[in-house]
Amino acid sequence: MDRVLGLVEKGRAVASGKRASAHLEQDGKKVVKPKRTQAALYVTDFEEQYARLDVSKCRTPADLLLIPDDEVTVEVVPRKLRTARSSVPSEVASQLQSLPPHVRDCLFAFEKNWLLLRWKYRHSARPTLRDAAVAGNTSAVSSSSSVSSVSAPLAVRELPLDSLPELRFEAQEFDWPEEVNNDIKMDESIIALPQKDATLEDIIRLEPRHDLFTMYRVPPSSSPNPYAPSSSKSSIPSSAPFADQLQPTDLRPVGAHLEHPRHTQLLVHMKELRLRIGEVDPFFLTAAVYDLDRDHRRRVSEFFHFELNISSTLSLVKGRPGPPSPLTSATQALFNLTHQSPTLYLVIRIETVLHGPYEQAADPYFKVSMKQKEKNKLISISEDCAHRMGRFTQPFGLAVVPLFAHGTALTAAPQEFFVTELLRVRDLSDMYLFSKASQLTVPASHLKKNFKVFPGHLTMDMRLMTTDEAVPNRFTPSLVPVLPQKDGAPIIREIQEFGLAKEESYPYLDYVNHLYVYPTFVNLGGYKGPASSRNITCVVYLLDSDEHAFSPTSLTLQSLNAMYGRGGMSTMVDHEVTSVTYHQHKPHFFEEIKILLPNRMTPHHHLLFVFKHITCRPVKGKKKNEPAPADVLGFAFLPLFVNGRFVKNGEHEISVAYELPAHYLREDLHDEMRWLDRRRPVFTVRSSLHSSVFSEVEQLDNFFHAYDDKESPDGVLIGAIHDLSQMDQATTANYMAVLFNQMLELVCTGSDAVAGAAFQQLITSIHTIQSLEQNLASHSASCSSSSSSGSGSGSGSVASMAPDAASTSRGGADSAGSVTNGDSASAAASSSAAGGARRAHKGTTAASVDRHPYLVSYVNFFYENFADADKKPFAEIVKTWSLLLFQRKDAAVVEHSLRYSWFFFDLIVKSIAQLLADTGQLPTNAASSSSSSTSGASVKRGTRVTPDFIQALAGLVSLLIRELHQLLPSNPVGHILNNTIALFVKDLFGIIDRGAVLGFIKLYCEEIDSGVVGSYFSGAKVEFLRIVMDYEHYVQLNIPIEPNFGTSIQKLLECFDSLQFFSSLIIREIGSIMKATIGEKHSPVRSSALALLRNAMLRHELDPRYQDPVKQQKIALLYFPYILMLMQFESNGSLITLADQTWIPSDMEDLLLCYLWVVKTVRRRFLRKWWKAETSGRVFFFFVVLAKALEVFGFRTAGEHKPKESVLLSPRQSTSTTISKMVDPIKDAALKQGSKNSFGTLARRRLKLKQLHKDSLNELGAPAGASPRMMGIIDHESPHPKTPRSEGKQNANTKRRAYLSLEVNSIVLELLLHFMSDFKSELGVEGNKHMDRVVCNFLLLLLKQNQSELFLSHLFQTVRFLVYNFPRPLFLYNTPYAGDLTYELLRACNFASERTRAQATGLLYIFFKTNWLIKKNLARMKLQCSIAIAKLVGEGGIADVARLQSALLAVVKQASLEKNPPEFVRQLDQLLSVRLITVLENTKLIEQFEYDNELVAELIYEISLGYRDSPDIRYTWLDSLAKRHGVEKNHEEAAQCRVHTTALIVAHLQLLKREDAVEVSRASLREAAPNCAEEFDTSSTSASEEGVCSSSAFSRQGLFRELQAAVASLKLEQIFETAIILQRIGSLIHKKKRDYAELVNVYNDLTGLCHNIVQSDELQGRLFANYYRVAFYGKDFGRADGQEFIYKEHGFVRLSDISSRLRDRYSAKFGADRVLTLPGTGVVDKSKLDPAKLYIQVCSVEPHLTDEQLKERKTPFQKNTNLKRFIFATPFQTSTDKELSETERTGKIKTVLRVEHPFPFVLKRIKVVSKKEIMLTPIQTSLEAIRGRTRALLQEIETKQPNSKTLQIVLQGSVLLQVNAGPLEFCRVFLGPDHVHKYQPAEVKALKHAMGEFVKTCVKALAVNKSIIDADQIAFHDQLVKGYVSMKTEVLKYIGVGQASQSASDLLKKAGSSNKIELASMRQIAQTSTDIRSARSGSNADVNLLSTSAATAAEK
Repeated sequence: MDRVLGLVEKGRAVASGKRASAHLEQDGKKVVKPKRTQAALYVTDFEEQYARLDVSKCRTPADLLLIPDDEVTVEVVPRKLRTARSSVPSEVASQLQSLPPHVRDCLFAFEKNWLLLRWKYRHSARPTLRDAAVAGNTSAVSSSSSVSSVSAPLAVRELPLDSLPELRFEAQEFDWPEEVNNDIKMDESIIALPQKDATLEDIIRLEPRHDLFTMYRVPPSSSPNPYAPSSSKSSIPSSAPFADQLQPTDLRPVGAHLEHPRHTQLLVHMKELRLRIGEVDPFFLTAAVYDLDRDHRRRVSEFFHFELNISSTLSLVKGRPGPPSPLTSATQALFNLTHQSPTLYLVIRIETVLHGPYEQAADPYFKVSMKQKEKNKLISISEDCAHRMGRFTQPFGLAVVPLFAHGTALTAAPQEFFVTELLRVRDLSDMYLFSKASQLTVPASHLKKNFKVFPGHLTMDMRLMTTDEAVPNRFTPSLVPVLPQKDGAPIIREIQEFGLAKEESYPYLDYVNHLYVYPTFVNLGGYKGPASSRNITCVVYLLDSDEHAFSPTSLTLQSLNAMYGRGGMSTMVDHEVTSVTYHQHKPHFFEEIKILLPNRMTPHHHLLFVFKHITCRPVKGKKKNEPAPADVLGFAFLPLFVNGRFVKNGEHEISVAYELPAHYLREDLHDEMRWLDRRRPVFTVRSSLHSSVFSEVEQLDNFFHAYDDKESPDGVLIGAIHDLSQMDQATTANYMAVLFNQMLELVCTGSDAVAGAAFQQLITSIHTIQSLEQNLASHSASCSSSSSSGSGSGSGSVASMAPDAASTSRGGADSAGSVTNGDSASAAASSSAAGGARRAHKGTTAASVDRHPYLVSYVNFFYENFADADKKPFAEIVKTWSLLLFQRKDAAVVEHSLRYSWFFFDLIVKSIAQLLADTGQLPTNAASSSSSSTSGASVKRGTRVTPDFIQALAGLVSLLIRELHQLLPSNPVGHILNNTIALFVKDLFGIIDRGAVLGFIKLYCEEIDSGVVGSYFSGAKVEFLRIVMDYEHYVQLNIPIEPNFGTSIQKLLECFDSLQFFSSLIIREIGSIMKATIGEKHSPVRSSALALLRNAMLRHELDPRYQDPVKQQKIALLYFPYILMLMQFESNGSLITLADQTWIPSDMEDLLLCYLWVVKTVRRRFLRKWWKAETSGRVFFFFVVLAKALEVFGFRTAGEHKPKESVLLSPRQSTSTTISKMVDPIKDAALKQGSKNSFGTLARRRLKLKQLHKDSLNELGAPAGASPRMMGIIDHESPHPKTPRSEGKQNANTKRRAYLSLEVNSIVLELLLHFMSDFKSELGVEGNKHMDRVVCNFLLLLLKQNQSELFLSHLFQTVRFLVYNFPRPLFLYNTPYAGDLTYELLRACNFASERTRAQATGLLYIFFKTNWLIKKNLARMKLQCSIAIAKLVGEGGIADVARLQSALLAVVKQASLEKNPPEFVRQLDQLLSVRLITVLENTKLIEQFEYDNELVAELIYEISLGYRDSPDIRYTWLDSLAKRHGVEKNHEEAAQCRVHTTALIVAHLQLLKREDAVEVSRASLREAAPNCAEEFDTSSTSASEEGVCSSSAFSRQGLFRELQAAVASLKLEQIFETAIILQRIGSLIHKKKRDYAELVNVYNDLTGLCHNIVQSDELQGRLFANYYRVAFYGKDFGRADGQEFIYKEHGFVRLSDISSRLRDRYSAKFGADRVLTLPGTGVVDKSKLDPAKLYIQVCSVEPHLTDEQLKERKTPFQKNTNLKRFIFATPFQTSTDKELSETERTGKIKTVLRVEHPFPFVLKRIKVVSKKEIMLTPIQTSLEAIRGRTRALLQEIETKQPNSKTLQIVLQGSVLLQVNAGPLEFCRVFLGPDHVHKYQPAEVKALKHAMGEFVKTCVKALAVNKSIIDADQIAFHDQLVKGYVSMKTEVLKYIGVGQASQSASDLLKKAGSSNKIELASMRQIAQTSTDIRSARSGSNADVNLLSTSAATAAEK
C-alpha cells in the first residue's frame, strides 16, 4: 500500500501539471486555483457528528436525520435451472479435483449461484414507478420483489386546471358589467376597524395556495447542460412540469443473470411418410434448416434424425444398434431461428437400407400399378436387404420445404400439411444441395421439370413459438430434460443452431462438450488388396488408447460409447457408419456424427476411421439372413488432443493405412507403416468442436495451458495473456465469465507484471464484448432493466441485460435458465419493457454509452470475491488501475479503461460490499428482512476500509480528473467517465465512511475546473453534482438541523458549512458558475447549474417521504445558503441587476424560482431570526430579489411582452415611490466597489454595462458611440399599458401562468406581512429605510402589476394593515408614501371589477380619514389626489371616467354617513366633488380627441399651464406628456419636456432653499430648450403649502434623472449638440460635489457625443426634421378650424406621408367621404368650401433665417434649431400671353410664417401667429434660382472632406446641358439682346453677376472633384468638364468676359488665410479664369487644366 500511496502523490503532481496545460485561456489569462491541502481530501468529522446526534432532543423529525444501516444488502440468489438437472454430468462433477483448473473454473461458472447487491431504498425517492416512462410498460414493478426494476421519474402533482376557477384580470376580457353602478357600496372588510387581538393570519388569509413547481414549465429553449448527451424525447407527459428534467439521473441497469437469448423457434412434427406402393422398405430421415441465400449458402442447424416406419417394417432391420430409445424415436424437433428469412428451408433427406444400385432401390416406387405378385417379390427383396444390410443405408430422396414466404410469415399454416415434392436424388451431400439450390427452391410446379418426384407424400406440421412457451418434455441438444416434464407427453428434441455471426455470440452458461465429425470424401482408387473397393462405407470410432494393433483380419475394438444414436437406435452408440454409394471408388459422404467428448482429454484420445467394402449381392453358401460381408480396406486416425491442445476446427486431409500397429499414434512409427497410395492424404474429414470447456482457438488454448500450469514462469503467462488480445470476438464472448474471473484472480494473486498484463487484457476483453452487436428485437425479452434504485451497484445505462441474440452453437441451448431472486414472481419483464428501457436511458442519464448486458450481468450477478485470495480485489483494482493511468504506456488501453470505468467502479463497490457482508458489517439476504432504520451512531463506517485505501482511491479520482481534462469536451469518453465517477461516488455513500465520500466530492469540485469557472469543465462538474445529489438519503446526509447562531451571521455560515456540508458545497459551486458567467447571455453551463438546483428542490417538494410541512421546512433550510449567497452577490455588485440585463429569461426564472421556494418553505421563525441578525443592507437585498421575481413571473396576457428593462433599473417616477428606490443603492454599490468587486474592476464593469445596452440602443436607433449609462434607457410607456385583451376563456397555459403569478405574489406578500409584523416598532420610526425601500416599495410594486381580482383583495387588506399600524410614516412624516399609494388606489377605483372598485374606494376613504386623524387637515391628501388624477389623465390610465367619478362621490357619501367632523366632510367634498371632478371633465375632453395625438398633447400642456401654482402637479402633467411623446417616438419633444421639468425642479429647489439645491445656468437650459424660461417663474407658487415639492422628483437625484432622460431621448433623435449642453450642466454639478466617478462617465459621454457630431458632419448622415404647414377648414375641427400649424416631423417623413396620415386619421373619425385635401400652397377661399366637408391643406416649408442669422449659424444643427420663422413659395403667372416662355412669365410668392413658440418645443406642432408674403417677378425668381444653385455648389466644396457622390450630383445638374438647361434659359430670356431692355438695369446686372459667380463656382467644384475622384470616375469627370466648357461658352455670350474673370491676385486675396494646398488650388482656378477669354476662340486651356488623364489618376 505504501507503493500505491507514493504512486497517488505522483499522480496528483502529474495531474496538476497536465491539467494546467489542458485548460483554455479565458480573457487572455490562465487561472489556477491554490493547491489543495491534505486535510481537504477527507471530511473527517461527518461520521463523528452523525454519531453524536441525539434524535430525541432534536426538533427535526427522526426520518430526516437517520440513514438506515441496511441501505445495501448482499444477496445470494439461487440459480434456477431451466433443466431438470444440471447440465454438468454427474460423472464429471465427481472427478472435479482431477480436472484442469480452467475446466474447474468453467464448471464453477455453470453451477454457481448469483450474487448481487440490493439498494433497498433507491426507490424511496421514486414514489410511483412508471415503467411507461422508462421502459414503455404500464405495469409497476415492486422494488422489493424484482431484481430487474426500473427507476422511474417522480409522480408530478398536476395543477387541477379544470376544477380551478379562472382568475379575472383587469387586462383580460371577462364578463365585466357593461354599466357601472354609480352607487358603490364599500367593502365592509376594508372600512371596518381591525380587532385588537387578531393575529396576522386572521387579518389576511392568503388562499388558495399551490406548489410553485406544479405551475411552472421549463421553456422549450431551456437547455439543460449541453455537456450532457442530448436527451431523447421525454417519456413523461409533456404537460408535466419539467418534463425533460424529471427523468432519473440513475438509469443503471441491474439486468438479469446471464441466460440464453430469447428468439423464435420452429416446432416441427414429422408424422408419416407414405409412398404410393405402400410400406415396402424401411426409411430413415434427417432434417435440418438451410439458408439457401445466393450469397452465403449454409446449414444453420444440426441434423434431426428420425424414422416414421411402422413397427413391423422396422423390426426387419438387423444390425442397427438398439434397442430404440424414446429419445431417438422422437418425431418432434425444435429449431432455433435467430434470423427469419425467405431464404430459409427445411431440407429433409431420405435414406433407405442398402440395396445395391440406386435404380434398384428407387425405380420401383415410380410404377403406377403393380401386381400383387410383383409387389410380393419387391417386399421379399426388401426384407432380404434389411436382414443382411440393415446397418447400412444408401440415399433415396430429398424434400425441400420453404419456411417463410414473406418476412416472418410461415409458408404453411400451423396445422398438418403434406409435402408431395419427394425428389429422386441420389446425392444427398451439402455440396450437391448447394449446387442445385437454384433448381430446388423454385415453385413446386417447376420442380418436376428438373427432378423426378416420387408418388407419395410426407405428412408434417410446424409452427412458430417463443422460447418462453412452456412446452413439456423438451430435451436439450445434450439430451438434458427441460422443465416441465410430463409423463406421456411426446418428446421434443431441441436442435442446435449453427452458423451465427461472431457478434451474435453469447457467453457459455452450460456444460456442452460436443464434437461434430463430417466424413466428406475418400479416394480408394489406389487400393491394392484382396477385397473390392467399390461399395465403401466409413465406420467412425472414438478411442482413448492406441495400444492395440489393427488389421483387416484383426479388428477388436473397445471404443467409447460416446456417439449420439440416430433414429431407431440406442441413445448413445460406440460407433457410426456412413451411407454407401454403390460402385464408387471415390464416394462423397454426407453424414454428421455427433460425439460427446470425455471431460478429461488426453493425447491418446483420437478418432479411428475404418473403411469397408460392403458386398451387396447375396454370397453363395451364406445363409439367407446372415449379414452381408464387410471387408476392411484400410484405416485412418485423427488425434484430438495434441500437446495439450484440441485439434482445430475445419477439414483434415488424412492418409489411409492398410493396417495399424500398436501405438500407431506415435509419429516415429508412421514411416514403418504400410500406407495406401504412397501415404497421400486420400481421406477428407471435417471436425467442429462445440464445447464450453475446451477450445480449439490457439490463443485461448495457450492461455488455459499456462494458467493451468502453476509452475509456469511469469514471462510465459504474460505472453499468453497478451496473445488473448488477438482472439476473435466470438470466443471472447463464449468464455467471458471464466476469462474475467481468471484475469481478476491474476490481478489479485500475480506479480505486479502479471497483474498489469491481466488488467490490460481484462480491459481489452471488455471492449471486445461491448463491440458485440446488440439485437434487441431478438433478445430484449430475456431481461428487464432497471436503475440501481432497484438493486445492483453498476454504473450503467443500458436496459437490456440478457444476451442479445442466439449465439454460435458452442454452448448449446442448455440454459441454466432465467431467474430472478428467490421471491421474484417471474423471470423477466416483457420485451417491450426492455426495449423501452434501452430507449429511455440512451443519452439521457449517467452514462451515454451502451453497457452491454453481458458486462452488466457479470458485474451485478456473476462476480464474487475469491475465497482464497490474500489480497482484497477492490484494493488491487485501484492500485493496478492507478498504475496504468500513471504510466500511460498504451493510450488505447487507457482510453478503454476510461470508457468502461463503470465496470471497474462497480467491481470495486461490489467487492467492498461482499467483504463487509462476509465480516458482518453489511446485512445479507438472510438478515435483510429484519433490518430497520437505526441511529447513525451504530454504523461504524470509519473502520470498514483502511485509510490507505481511501487515500489510494482519492489518488485514482485525481488521476481520472487529469484524464477528464484531456478528453473534454471533444472526446465522448470524457462524458462517460465523468458520469460514471459520479455514480461511483454516490454508491460509496452506502458502504464506506461518508466523510471520505464527501471528501472525494470536494476533491472533484476543486480539481475539475481548476479555477477556470464557467468553462466546459464546469459543465462536467454540474452533471457530476446532478448525479450525486440524486442519492436517496441526500437530505439525511446534510443533517437538516436548524443552526443555533445567536446573532452572528458568521456563526450561521460556519454551521451551514459544518452540518450541511454537501448542500453548501453545491450552492457554492453554483454561485461560482453564476459569477463567472455574469456577462454571458446564453451560458449552457449556467443554465444547467441553475436547473440542477431547481430540480433538486422540485424532487424534495414531490417526494412522498417529505410531504409533512415540518419536513419541508427543514429541507428548505439546507438551501438557505443560496439566499445568503445571493445577498452576498448583491452587496458586492448587484448580480441580479446585471444578470437581468444579459441572461436569457429561463436562467433568471430558474434563479428566482429556487429563491422563492426557499423563502416560501423555510420556517418563519428562522427567517425572522435571520432578519434580526442580518445587516439592513442585506435585508434590503433580500427584497430586491423578490422584486425581480415579481417582474419575471408577473402575469402577462397573450401579446403582452415583458418590459424591455427590469423594474429594478427603471428610474423612479417623480411622484411615485417605485422599486427604483431599491435600485439606487444597487447602482451605487455596482459602481463604487472598484477592484474589490467580485465582478471585476470598475472600468471592466462599465465596459460590460456598455455592451449589455448595445443591442437595446441599436434597436432604438441610438448612434454609434452613445454611452449606454448616460443614455439612461427608460421605459417611456405607461407603467400600466393597455394590454390587448384576450377573448374567450383562458387556455391551460394561460391559466397556469395566472396561478403561478398568484402564487409568486402571495409568497412576496406573505413575507412582507411577516416583515411588517416582525419589525413593527422599527418601521414606525421616522426615516426608517425599510419602510421606504421595502414595505412601501413592495406594496406599490404589487399594486402596479397586472393582478387578479382575487389577489387584489389580499393586497388591499395588506395596505389596510399598513394604514392602521403605520399611520405616521404615511401622513405625518415628510414622505411620499401616501401619494404613491393614493395614485394606485385611484387607478384601482377605475377598474372594471366591482369588487375591486369597492375595496379600493374603501381604502381611499380610510386614507382620507387617517390623514385627518393625524393632521386634522387634508392638505396632504388634497395634493396627492390632485397629482394622482393628473398622472392618470396624462398616462391614459382612466378607462372610464364615470367609474372614477362614482368612486370619488362614494367616498364623500361614506364620510357624511359616519360621524366625522363637519370640516372634514366639507374639505373632502370640496376636493372630490369640485376640484377633482373638474379634472375628470378635462379628461373627458382628452378622451374625446384621443384620435388626434397632436391635439391631445396640446390639451395636456394647456392643463399643465393651469398648475403653475402647484409645481408637483405641473411636473406630473409634463412628465405624462414626455412619456406620451416617448411612446410615439417623438424623442426631441420628450427631451424638451424633460428640460422643462429640469428647469421647474431647479427653480423650486432654489426657491425652497433645499439642502440639495444646485446652481444651474438658466441660460444653458434656455439654450437647450428655448421655451423653458416660463418654468423659472415661481411667483405664484405656494411654497408654504404642506407637501409641496415633497416628491422624489424635487431632489438632486430627481434632477439628474431628468437630465439623463433628456440626454437619452436626444441621442435617439441624434441631437448631440443639445445633449452636450445638458451633460455639461451635469458635469458642473458633479464637479462642485467632487463626484469624480460620475465626472468620468460624463466626460466619456461628452467625448462620444463630439465624435458623433464630427462623424455625422463628415458623412452628412444626419437627417434633421422636416417642417410642414397644415391648415384645417371645417367646423368639426373645433378650435383648429381656420387655423394654420407648423408640424415638425422626422427627417424621413415626406410630404405624401404626412398628408396620408392626416387624411387617414380624420377619415377614420369623420368618414372618408367628408375629408378632402386641398392643393398645397394655393390661397383658400373659405366661402367657396362646402360647410359639410372637412379640408386639410398641407405643404412643405423651410426654416427661414435672416442673413445675420446665417452668419452666426454655421453648422447644420445651428440652422435647424431655435426656429420661429418658416417660408414656402407659391408660383404664379404674371401674364397670360402664351407667346412668352414659361420662365419669362412665371414669378412666385414667398410666404414667411411665424409660430407662437420656437422649435423645438414640448409640442410637435405649433400654431402660426403671423404671416408675411413677398412677391417676386420672373427675373427675380430666376436670380434666386441661380444663386441657390451657386450656394449648393459652395456648400459641397467648402466642407472639410467633400463627398464626391453628392458633389457630382450637384455638378451634373449644373454643367450638363442635357440634364438641366436652366442657366442658359435664364440668359436667353433675360440677358438676350432682344429681351434685356425689358428689365430694370439693376436686376440685369445682378443676374449677370450671379451668372459669373455660378461659372466660377462650377470651375472650383470641378477642381475639387478632380482631386478626390478615383480612377474609375475619370470618364465621368471628363464628361462634366466638356459640359462645363459648353455651358461656359454659351453663358459668356450673354454676360461678357469681365463678369466671369478676375485677376489671379484677386482670387489669391479672396483665398485669405487658406493653407498652402488651398492657395495652390486658387492659383490654378485664377489662371483658369484669366484664360476664359481664349474660350471665345475655342481655346481649351481650362479643359487641359481640369481634365485628368488616366495616367495621372493611376499615379494618384
